[in-house]
Amino acid sequence: MYSLVAWEGDKKTYQLLRKLYKKAQTQEEKVRFLGALSNFQDKKLLSQSLQFVLSKEVRSQNLFVPVSKMVVNPYGKELIWPWIKKNWRKIIAKFGIGNPLLNKTIGTMSAESDIKKEQEIKRFFKKNQIPGTEMKLAQTLERIRINSNFLETVRQEFAA
Repeated sequence: MYSLVAWEGDKKTYQLLRKLYKKAQTQEEKVRFLGALSNFQDKKLLSQSLQFVLSKEVRSQNLFVPVSKMVVNPYGKELIWPWIKKNWRKIIAKFGIGNPLLNKTIGTMSAESDIKKEQEIKRFFKKNQIPGTEMKLAQTLERIRINSNFLETVRQEFAA
């Protein structure tokens, strides 16, 4: 329900959901609010949500919730990769090396379908290697190539 409210919400709705997050008594409630904060259509509000998850107010194990929700939000999807690149060191600091949630964060990029993005992601992680993420990175890059090939095939079929 919170996500539906967020979808049609504005800055006032956003502020209310943040306030409710802070007052939430259980982690389950907090997770619901974090998910809702990723479901706005306003990109400025979505960017605020991404910055919020790096704050001390959000537990490290909950950081992945808004990222995973935003990657399927058509208004937020394009914000994820630039945010990961810009905040990679902060994300590592929040999770800690060896945390499986780092792999999940890398895996969110598998929703991409742009082969140029695949190359960019590959270059970035070549420079910013983290032990234990090699397999997930390879799988993510493979999924991007599959998505790109599928999209190209569909475009060719419908263009004919």
